[in-house]
Amino acid sequence: ELNLSDNRLLVMPPVIGEVYNLVELNLNHNKIRELPPEMRRLTNLTKLSAVDNLLETLPDAIGDMHWLQELSVVGNQLKEVPLRFGLMENLVKLEVEDNHELSIPPPPVVLKGTDAMKAFLRGILEAHNSGFLDLTGLSLTYLV
Repeated sequence: ELNLSDNRLLVMPPVIGEVYNLVELNLNHNKIRELPPEMRRLTNLTKLSAVDNLLETLPDAIGDMHWLQELSVVGNQLKEVPLRFGLMENLVKLEVEDNHELSIPPPPVVLKGTDAMKAFLRGILEAHNSGFLDLTGLSLTYLV
């Protein structure tokens, strides 16, 4: 486990991708604006927490981390979650609350939890490939 919380980190260096045995990474309460795509090399990482930073985007490369089980990015400045996150089979906990400009997934889907968010993201991704959007069973009342 590596706990770098409550510092004044502005940047997460790409070299983090070389800490191969890392299982949990806590980056909470810093000033980090982006996560390096090299994080995809962390093949033992099961829990990533970057709560209360300044993240505006998440790298698509995190979507390659099929072994990741928990991802918390509460309280950032995210506008969207990469669609590939919907394909992360082992992801059982996805927390994106308090990202006030988040539009993908929309707030009603976020409120329904991890499974609904993953289904929504998968649906959008599949629509890109097939031209057909299926959001059946999400009990949506509106889309933004």
